[in-house]
Amino acid sequence: TWERQRAAGEEGEVRILPDGCADLVWSSRGGLVVAGPDTGPVVYPLEPGYEAAGLRLRTGAAAEVLGLPLAELRDLRAPLEDVWGGDAALLGERIASAPRGERLQLLEQAVRPRTREVRADSLVLASLPLLGGRGTNVAELCRTLAISERALRRRFDRAIGYGPKKLDRILRFRRFL
Repeated sequence: TWERQRAAGEEGEVRILPDGCADLVWSSRGGLVVAGPDTGPVVYPLEPGYEAAGLRLRTGAAAEVLGLPLAELRDLRAPLEDVWGGDAALLGERIASAPRGERLQLLEQAVRPRTREVRADSLVLASLPLLGGRGTNVAELCRTLAISERALRRRFDRAIGYGPKKLDRILRFRRFL
């Protein structure tokens, strides 16, 4: 979980870099949204009074928690109500009216029941430690995992939001940083 508040006198913007994850984000300017997996940086201006609280969904598990393939959310900020239905609108209202210290608890309480039955794709999870290194080769990864490149791509699109090569590049870049 994380929180962000514009400090007095703070100017500019915050830049979010891709990380292979999806987040549930409540913000004072945008309400409650699902931040899908990004393929490039996203810049948010820091407006006076800006506040945000978020919950990061682990790489590979977000699709199961959200109940849809992450490729449908790639590079998007979708209202959580569009993903989970009407209960999410009520959750957004509760978070908006909650004191700052309670927002993260409300997000955690909303997600916890959905994580009990998460069955993340074990093949995708097994591939994660093999990505992000120097000279990673998707064809070699597929041979190691005994799966075709096309089948692995389909599983990655569902679980991660993009293919293994894109995730490999993102993880390598983050390691470089």
